[in-house]
Amino acid sequence: MASVLIRAHVPTESKLVSLFDWAEVIGRIGLALLFLWSGYEKLAHPASTVAYMQAHGLPAAGLLIWPAALFELAGGAMLALGWKLRWMALALAGYTFAATFVFHAYWSWRSHFFPARWIAATVLRLRPELPAPGSRL
Repeated sequence: MASVLIRAHVPTESKLVSLFDWAEVIGRIGLALLFLWSGYEKLAHPASTVAYMQAHGLPAAGLLIWPAALFELAGGAMLALGWKLRWMALALAGYTFAATFVFHAYWSWRSHFFPARWIAATVLRLRPELPAPGSRL
């Protein structure tokens, strides 16, 4: 029924398309905040993050924390800005899937496995043709 209303009123269609574009930009910025916050937490509390990584059997956790934090911060910023969105979305989805299998008990229904998969799947659905408002890409 909504498609009938959209086709019947051309001005309404442009307003709805604009609204959907803004909703996607806001959703993309929300996803970016997840990665930015995670990167910030790694930098703000490196000792607890390294202990968490070591508890899951990750070798050289003291060294791997820094590229992980940098990747999350850079990836979150690129998502928020809409710069190289397709490539960063693929990289962040792969990173999220890998981290899910290493750090979350994927065999348990009470883990973060399913939300992490949803985050990765949502990142893959981002459309690169929607830059951040005001960006000159």
